[in-house]
Amino acid sequence: MALDLQPLWDWFRVLHATSGIKLTIFYDAFDRARFFNSFLTSVRLMGLCLVASVIIGVVGAWIQGSRAARGCGLSRKATSKFFRNTPPLVQLYFFYFALGSYLKITGANGIAVPVVSNFHLGGDLSSF
Repeated sequence: MALDLQPLWDWFRVLHATSGIKLTIFYDAFDRARFFNSFLTSVRLMGLCLVASVIIGVVGAWIQGSRAARGCGLSRKATSKFFRNTPPLVQLYFFYFALGSYLKITGANGIAVPVVSNFHLGGDLSSF
Protein backbone atom coordinates (compact mmCIF):
# COMPACT_ATOMS: atom_id res chain seq x y z
CA MET A 1 0.00 0.00 0.00
CA ALA A 2 1.62 3.23 -1.17
CA LEU A 3 1.15 6.35 0.89
CA ASP A 4 -0.14 9.27 -1.19
CA LEU A 5 1.79 12.37 -0.15
CA GLN A 6 0.45 14.66 -2.88
CA PRO A 7 -1.94 16.52 -0.50
CA LEU A 8 1.01 17.26 1.78
CA TRP A 9 3.11 18.58 -1.14
CA ASP A 10 0.15 20.71 -2.25
CA TRP A 11 -0.16 22.16 1.26
CA PHE A 12 3.48 23.31 1.12
CA ARG A 13 2.82 24.92 -2.27
CA VAL A 14 -0.15 26.80 -0.78
CA LEU A 15 1.99 27.77 2.22
CA HIS A 16 4.56 29.29 -0.14
CA ALA A 17 1.89 31.10 -2.17
CA THR A 18 0.16 32.58 0.90
CA SER A 19 3.02 33.33 3.28
CA GLY A 20 6.18 33.31 1.17
CA ILE A 21 7.72 30.46 3.19
CA LYS A 22 9.66 28.56 0.57
CA LEU A 23 10.16 24.92 1.53
CA THR A 24 10.79 23.51 -1.91
CA ILE A 25 12.24 20.29 -0.53
CA PHE A 26 8.69 19.23 0.25
CA TYR A 27 6.94 19.97 -3.04
CA ASP A 28 9.65 20.07 -5.70
CA ALA A 29 10.90 16.60 -6.63
CA PHE A 30 14.29 17.90 -7.84
CA ASP A 31 15.02 19.81 -4.61
CA ARG A 32 13.72 16.92 -2.51
CA ALA A 33 16.08 14.49 -4.24
CA ARG A 34 19.02 16.86 -3.79
CA PHE A 35 18.15 17.38 -0.11
CA PHE A 36 17.88 13.68 0.67
CA ASN A 37 21.05 12.86 -1.29
CA SER A 38 22.86 15.54 0.69
CA PHE A 39 21.44 14.14 3.91
CA LEU A 40 22.63 10.63 3.00
CA THR A 41 26.06 12.02 2.10
CA SER A 42 26.23 13.66 5.54
CA VAL A 43 25.29 10.39 7.24
CA ARG A 44 27.92 8.52 5.21
CA LEU A 45 30.56 11.10 6.14
CA MET A 46 29.62 10.84 9.81
CA GLY A 47 29.98 7.07 9.65
CA LEU A 48 33.29 7.31 7.82
CA CYS A 49 34.62 9.83 10.34
CA LEU A 50 33.49 7.64 13.21
CA VAL A 51 35.27 4.59 11.81
CA ALA A 52 38.40 6.60 10.95
CA SER A 53 38.54 8.21 14.40
CA VAL A 54 38.23 4.83 16.12
CA ILE A 55 41.02 3.42 13.94
CA ILE A 56 43.25 6.44 14.60
CA GLY A 57 42.50 6.21 18.32
CA VAL A 58 43.29 2.50 18.48
CA VAL A 59 46.55 2.96 16.56
CA GLY A 60 47.50 5.93 18.76
CA ALA A 61 46.75 3.99 21.94
CA TRP A 62 48.74 1.03 20.62
CA ILE A 63 51.71 3.29 19.87
CA GLN A 64 51.51 4.93 23.30
CA GLY A 65 51.53 1.52 24.93
CA SER A 66 54.53 0.35 22.94
CA ARG A 67 58.00 0.05 24.36
CA ALA A 68 59.58 2.24 21.68
CA ALA A 69 60.27 5.58 23.34
CA ARG A 70 60.40 7.50 20.05
CA GLY A 71 56.99 6.29 18.84
CA CYS A 72 55.40 6.79 22.24
CA GLY A 73 56.76 10.32 22.57
CA LEU A 74 55.73 11.23 19.03
CA SER A 75 52.22 9.92 19.60
CA ARG A 76 51.82 11.86 22.84
CA LYS A 77 53.10 15.06 21.29
CA ALA A 78 50.88 14.68 18.24
CA THR A 79 47.75 14.20 20.30
CA SER A 80 48.47 16.82 22.92
CA LYS A 81 49.94 19.52 20.70
CA PHE A 82 47.84 19.22 17.57
CA PHE A 83 44.55 17.45 18.16
CA ARG A 84 43.75 18.60 21.69
CA ASN A 85 44.75 22.23 21.31
CA THR A 86 43.00 23.06 18.05
CA PRO A 87 39.27 23.34 17.43
CA PRO A 88 37.76 20.76 15.08
CA LEU A 89 36.89 23.45 12.51
CA VAL A 90 40.54 24.49 12.30
CA GLN A 91 41.51 20.84 11.79
CA LEU A 92 38.94 20.54 8.99
CA TYR A 93 40.36 23.66 7.35
CA PHE A 94 43.87 22.24 7.69
CA PHE A 95 43.00 18.91 6.08
CA TYR A 96 40.88 20.53 3.36
CA PHE A 97 43.06 23.50 2.35
CA ALA A 98 46.58 22.45 3.39
CA LEU A 99 46.57 18.73 2.68
CA GLY A 100 43.71 18.54 0.19
CA SER A 101 45.70 19.91 -2.71
CA TYR A 102 48.48 17.34 -2.18
CA LEU A 103 46.28 14.25 -1.83
CA LYS A 104 45.30 13.20 -5.34
CA ILE A 105 44.17 10.01 -7.04
CA THR A 106 44.60 9.39 -10.74
CA GLY A 107 41.19 8.56 -12.16
CA ALA A 108 40.36 6.01 -14.81
CA ASN A 109 40.66 8.74 -17.45
CA GLY A 110 44.18 9.67 -16.33
CA ILE A 111 43.21 12.98 -14.71
CA ALA A 112 44.37 13.67 -11.14
CA VAL A 113 41.35 14.04 -8.85
CA PRO A 114 41.72 15.42 -5.31
CA VAL A 115 40.76 12.99 -2.54
CA VAL A 116 39.46 15.83 -0.37
CA SER A 117 37.04 17.85 -2.48
CA ASN A 118 34.12 20.21 -1.99
CA PHE A 119 31.83 18.36 -4.40
CA HIS A 120 31.07 14.87 -5.61
CA LEU A 121 30.63 14.16 -9.31
CA GLY A 122 28.31 11.23 -8.70
CA GLY A 123 28.85 7.53 -8.71
CA ASP A 124 31.06 5.73 -6.28
CA LEU A 125 34.76 5.94 -5.57
CA SER A 126 35.44 2.46 -6.91
CA SER A 127 35.98 3.97 -10.36
CA PHE A 128 39.17 5.67 -9.18
